[in-house]
Amino acid sequence: MIHCGLPLPLQHYIMKLRQKTLLITIVTLISLVGVLYLASSNILLKNIRDAEEREIEQHVMNVLTLFQSLQRRFSERLVDWSAWDATYQFIADKNQEYIDENLSLDTLKGLKVDMMLFVRNTGEYVFGTGFGKTELSEDALPLALRAELRESNQFLQYPNLSNLNFGVILLPDHPFWIVSLPILTTDHEGPILGSLVIGHYLAPSYWTWLEKLTNSSITIYRLDDPQLSSEVETLRANLAASPKKVLIQPVTEEVIRGYTFLDDIHGQHALILQLEVPRVAYQQGQTSVHYLVIMILVSGLVFFIVMLVALEKWVLLRLDSLSNQVKKIGLDKENFFMHVTIDGRDEFAQLAKALNDMLNALQMAQVEIKMLNEHLKEENIRMSAELSVTRRLQQMVLPKPEELLKITDLDISGFMEPASEVGGDYYDVLEHNGRVIFGIGDVTGHGLESGVLMLMVQMAIRTLLTCNVTNLKTFLDVLNRALYANIQRMNTDKTLSLLLLDRQGGVLHVSGQHEEVIIVRQGGVIERVDTIDLGFTIGLEENIADFVGQVNVKLQPGDGIVLYTDGITEAENPKGEFYGMERLCHVISQTWSRSASQIQQAVIADVRSHISTQKIFDDITLVVLKKKV
Repeated sequence: MIHCGLPLPLQHYIMKLRQKTLLITIVTLISLVGVLYLASSNILLKNIRDAEEREIEQHVMNVLTLFQSLQRRFSERLVDWSAWDATYQFIADKNQEYIDENLSLDTLKGLKVDMMLFVRNTGEYVFGTGFGKTELSEDALPLALRAELRESNQFLQYPNLSNLNFGVILLPDHPFWIVSLPILTTDHEGPILGSLVIGHYLAPSYWTWLEKLTNSSITIYRLDDPQLSSEVETLRANLAASPKKVLIQPVTEEVIRGYTFLDDIHGQHALILQLEVPRVAYQQGQTSVHYLVIMILVSGLVFFIVMLVALEKWVLLRLDSLSNQVKKIGLDKENFFMHVTIDGRDEFAQLAKALNDMLNALQMAQVEIKMLNEHLKEENIRMSAELSVTRRLQQMVLPKPEELLKITDLDISGFMEPASEVGGDYYDVLEHNGRVIFGIGDVTGHGLESGVLMLMVQMAIRTLLTCNVTNLKTFLDVLNRALYANIQRMNTDKTLSLLLLDRQGGVLHVSGQHEEVIIVRQGGVIERVDTIDLGFTIGLEENIADFVGQVNVKLQPGDGIVLYTDGITEAENPKGEFYGMERLCHVISQTWSRSASQIQQAVIADVRSHISTQKIFDDITLVVLKKKV
């Protein structure tokens, strides 16, 4: 029977759905606008800022290039003065005629220079003019300029005849452009007799002219100021750390600044050139972002209204109709196989068709379920009877206490508890004419087939023992061949790990592949024997003779052997932790002074304590044999 009733009135349910839809839509719209605003702010404005910084950086480099170009052009304008036969002759003889014709203050004004100085290669000043004086001797030079020229030997040196040197010198009143040219003949031939040094003040009027030329506001910071402000010191450090030696710093939303160094004639940083330009691109970008957000809000509002109308018409009303029909079917407990109807070819129509198909299938399934329940009852009764018989057979062939007592020189105790009704573990102790066979094994899986296979193994071992097959290798090979044939006939994939201990003449011969053999010496000393190389899985291959090995163990009074299946070592507690080999060996060693039965009970009690409330997943089997003292 289908129960489709709603816990709340249907109208209340639909209103809640509408409220949820409205809430989700509003939150989505606000989130979308927020994400788009953040994305536009962080991505668009970042790209604009990056482009702005690249533009300002290029602008700074252009101004620097222009400054250097003007320096070079200033220098090249005066090359004709240094490479001139008359100048070449003048530097040699200092003739007054050259001074009278060429070196008047009007000439300097026409050349737009503030100083012209002739220096021989020996460092001797031949003539100078400028700084408001008709003739300029060495003593008349400003101290700062004189010091710079004396220290800058390289400034008056030329690697070749076409070289010229230029740079900036910081004089007390203003920075000073200075150019050094080699004095040559008119044909630009040497040898070089001296240098023509020309200078030009970088006065405020020059920077004002450069501002108009570059369309930017220019500020100059001198780096030789002993009272340099902390802001300029920080600026110098940041600019020096910049890979391009250009620094860009936004000042306000309207203004951005770019900085670079101007070097002196030594190649050292002498000035910081600051350019301040308006942030036109950035302000336009911000305006674009604001317009974008407004457009998103308007578009989102339109989308919100259209979506709500569409949801109401094509989703919510149709869902209301479908819910009412399903509720009616659920309330009609006598006739709930009626159909639901929804117009259209969309998912709601497909859902209605699927519901109708499901209702039809339910009617057929109820009939089949009744039939299957009857069949399962009969099958369960039959299988329960089969498993009960198999379990009884399994218990019947286990060694009886009186059989174990007949082996007078050994104290033996065995325990087996299956995880299901019929387990796959096997153990046995068989005695024939003084010869004792101990066997332990683990059949894959659980259930009827595993139990039957275990019975086959037990019968085969007893038969081979009775037939006096004394060679363990032959013993295991024959047993495997017989079991392999039966497994093929049963058409099952069950196999068996099997270990045999054959006591002949006071020596235990150990053969077969199973878990480790625990040998316990008197006093509880543990020895472990790995059986991986002593045999092969029984029933997997027809011939295993080449895989069978053997280990011989001699027991002294008080010594013994413990055999077990992995149901003990792999027993899990509620945390999923295994019982483990180390804990098993520890319990055995601590209790070895007791009887075999007490040792077996102590181990099983400890395993149960470890398992606690956890389900037993595998059969638990334990055999303890101890040579009596």
